Amino acid sequence: MADRYEFNMKGNSLWSILILVMMFIGVFVVARLIFRLLYFLAPALLIAVLIIDRRVITEYFQWIGRAWKRDKILGIGAGVLTVIGFPVVVAFLLGKAILRKQVRKAESEYIRQRDGDLVDFEELDSKPLNFDRLDKQVKERPSYREEDLI
Repeated sequence: MADRYEFNMKGNSLWSILILVMMFIGVFVVARLIFRLLYFLAPALLIAVLIIDRRVITEYFQWIGRAWKRDKILGIGAGVLTVIGFPVVVAFLLGKAILRKQVRKAESEYIRQRDGDLVDFEELDSKPLNFDRLDKQVKERPSYREEDLI
C-alpha cells in the first residue's frame, strides 16, 4: 500500500490564520504604496510616453473608440477604468512605448547588417587621365574574328 501523509494543524491554526492575514495586509500596503508612487509620477511618465512614441497613446484611445463602437458597455467600462487606473495605464503605455522603441532599434540594426552600411566617400584630386598608352596597346593587339576562334 502507498504511504499516506496527513497535514494536521493541531494548535497552530490560530497562528497560521494570523500569519495569512498579516501577509494579505503586507501585500495591500505594498500595492497601495506602488499605486501612490505611480499616481504622483503619472504626469512625468505621460510626457515620457509622448517623447518616446506618441502613437502609443493615440492607438490606445483609438482602441477605446473601437470598443465603444463595437460594444457600448465595454467602451464605457474601458473609459472609466482608464480614468480610475490612470497611473497604471500610463505605466503600461510607457512600457509599450519603450518596447516598441527597442523593436524598431533592433529592426533597423538587422536591416543595416543585412544590407550593409553606406560608406562615406572621399573625393580624390582629379587629374586628367592619359589613355594614349592604352590606345596603342589595343591597336597593336591582333584582332581575332569569331570564325578563327571556333
